[in-house]
Amino acid sequence: MPTYLLQWEAIGRAWAAGCTCYDLRGVHSASPRPEEPDYGVYDFKRKLGAELVSFIGEFDLVTHPRIHAAWRSLEQLVQGPAGWAIRLRTRLARNR
Repeated sequence: MPTYLLQWEAIGRAWAAGCTCYDLRGVHSASPRPEEPDYGVYDFKRKLGAELVSFIGEFDLVTHPRIHAAWRSLEQLVQGPAGWAIRLRTRLARNR
C-alpha cells in the first residue's frame, strides 16, 4: 500500500515541523459500504482514528473570467474520459 507510506511520510514531516493537526480530506460519506470505490480511503482514515469533520464545500473566486473559463473547459475535457474509465472499471468489477 504505497499510499499508506506516502501519508505516513507526510504526517511525519508535518509533526517534525511542529504541526498538531493533519487534514487527510477526501471522504464523501460518513459510513461508506465496503463495495463502494472510496471505502479504502475511509478505512485507512478510520484505522488512524481520524475525526470526521464536515465542511460547507469549495467555491471559486473568479478574478480572471477568461482564464477561469479556459480552466473549466480543460477540466471538463479531462474529467469526461476519467468518468468513463471509472464507470468501465466499476462494471468490470461487478462482472467478476
